[in-house]
Amino acid sequence: MITFQKARQRHGAVDTAAHENEHAAGELWAATSGVGEGFSSGSYAEAVADVWPADLAAILADDSAVAYAFEILGDVYRERTYNGYGVKPPAPSPIDLRDWAREGWGRIRKRIEEAEKISTGTGWDLSAAFPHLKNIPDNSQQLEKLRKIAALAGRMFQALRGAKAKKSPDVAEEYHGREQGAALTRLVPSERMLLGDDVAEWLLFERLARRKAEQYSVRGPAKLGRGPLVMVIDESGSMNHDRNVWAKAAMMALSRAAGDEKRPVSVVHFSVGTKPVELKPGDIKAQIDAMLHFYGGGTDTQRALAVGREQVKLLESKGHRGADVILITDGEEPVERYSGLQAQTDALAAENIRLWTIAIECVIPEKHPVRAAAAKYVGLTHAAMNDPNALTAVVDAL
Repeated sequence: MITFQKARQRHGAVDTAAHENEHAAGELWAATSGVGEGFSSGSYAEAVADVWPADLAAILADDSAVAYAFEILGDVYRERTYNGYGVKPPAPSPIDLRDWAREGWGRIRKRIEEAEKISTGTGWDLSAAFPHLKNIPDNSQQLEKLRKIAALAGRMFQALRGAKAKKSPDVAEEYHGREQGAALTRLVPSERMLLGDDVAEWLLFERLARRKAEQYSVRGPAKLGRGPLVMVIDESGSMNHDRNVWAKAAMMALSRAAGDEKRPVSVVHFSVGTKPVELKPGDIKAQIDAMLHFYGGGTDTQRALAVGREQVKLLESKGHRGADVILITDGEEPVERYSGLQAQTDALAAENIRLWTIAIECVIPEKHPVRAAAAKYVGLTHAAMNDPNALTAVVDAL
């Protein structure tokens, strides 16, 4: 744990308290940290140390969490000793001080429990997440939004894991033609014959790396690849509230599942403008920012898909192949924009990037490029947005 002087440099609440009474603030910092002893007899710091919650030790190992607790405990003390008339109140008894300390720790525990619920849904480590979540005001729209997204995301992730566990790897698939790709188990005989030949095998592996090997195509549910995953999320004005909660919950569940498989993930927030963000495992601040981000305004899907392709190229430049782009939207583009959208979906196909289109509470026409070119198109009703299994149906359990 950092020293009191270092805490003054890092945390404004600690420095403010130190200016009022440096000795009392120093003792309260040590007591809140759970590392001090020998406090002034009958002091508030002594009471705080006496009722220090050992079960929160992991959280209180972080100085930003201690600073938060220090501020709450100080607020309780000031609330109980300030009478508004400038008259010095009677000195509190040791019992009073311990009651105040218990009240302060109770407020802190309540906030930690809220953070734990969000962390459980998102798969975050609570100790790492709390320093970020503590800064979001109580009873704010932001905190309520995070609660809703995390609750649904956790259910979605469990549904994905359950569906994947039940999926049999031995289900037969029906061959119905040829295509180019990188599926070693579906290579046509002429390609299989090259295995074992020192020169020819090297050429085959080169084609496999470029997803250009001749293979049988199969009928059946489309499956996500194992390369970059880019989620293009509509944040136009009509995507607010429940639609945005579903989209962001899907974002969190899919990024968590992808992270388990070491797949890089990016998100493209879009309305008329775009904001691409790479979601790295463990980058809790970036994930919170992505969950809370919302543009409002109009819709420019063509621009968003172009930025999505750029994100795929960026991730592929780091050695990842087999990309999927998932478009989540609630609107259709006017016919006059079809040509521009067609150019983008053609470019995705040419670069072996699969497009998955999720239409929320709307029906995109069959001839619309983002539907016609999709490896899978799914329209979600309002009822489906409350069903965590809806995500499983959309992506076939990864």
